[in-house]
Amino acid sequence: MEEASPQLEDGYTKLANELLEALIGAGLTARQWAVVMAIIRKTYGFNKKADEIGLSQLAAMTGIDKTHLSRTVRELEAAKVIHRQVGTHAHSLSINKKHSQWGLLKEQRVAESATVAERATVTKSATGGCRISTGGVAESAHLGLLNEQPQNTTQKTTQKTTPKEIAPSGKISLDAEGDWVGIPTRLMAKWQQAYPALSLDAELSKASAWIIANPKNKKSNYARFLTNWLTRAQDKAPKQGGGNEQDNRPKLVL
Repeated sequence: MEEASPQLEDGYTKLANELLEALIGAGLTARQWAVVMAIIRKTYGFNKKADEIGLSQLAAMTGIDKTHLSRTVRELEAAKVIHRQVGTHAHSLSINKKHSQWGLLKEQRVAESATVAERATVTKSATGGCRISTGGVAESAHLGLLNEQPQNTTQKTTQKTTPKEIAPSGKISLDAEGDWVGIPTRLMAKWQQAYPALSLDAELSKASAWIIANPKNKKSNYARFLTNWLTRAQDKAPKQGGGNEQDNRPKLVL
């Protein structure tokens, strides 16, 4: 069966063309663009100007690790592309429609322009031996080089020196503003499956508030701490249907 194409009748997001064009020309990075689109979907997509959007929601929508999301949100806030305010369960996020106030990535734009200019320029050698031909191919200004005998060179094995990808530490921690960072997307998905009665954003905010209020009780394993926290919270949550039915909820063991 052929998959149906998206239809406006199933929902759509109203966005002013002027704002969309400003975003197109803003020089957003891939992560910044994903976060902005997620905020637009959660706000304008529901006819709202702002919404409390937790990092876990952004992670689920964008597939970006929460560590990178926290930094990306702050970049957009510093550039005045978005507004961020403290909310009840999570930070309230909204788009700053006054795009003339955006100070987005001026340094990045300059660097990008410089890179393009460098690509279009051929650096002359110390002897002035290179020039650009009309066909765009670098030619030798000294025709005598064409007749020069090849020099004996010693073949060397070139070792690839691409930078190693930094492996994630796997450590969950709290940043300076009390936001959780380093929570793996897979663990968030397991929590959502194991604790369907809970609002994960609300419970994670409560847990961070408790840690901040009790600095002497810092944990060495926040994954275990948060899992235990969510287990206790779901045990306290009202059970649907009442009665003393057997608890068949999945348990997470870390």
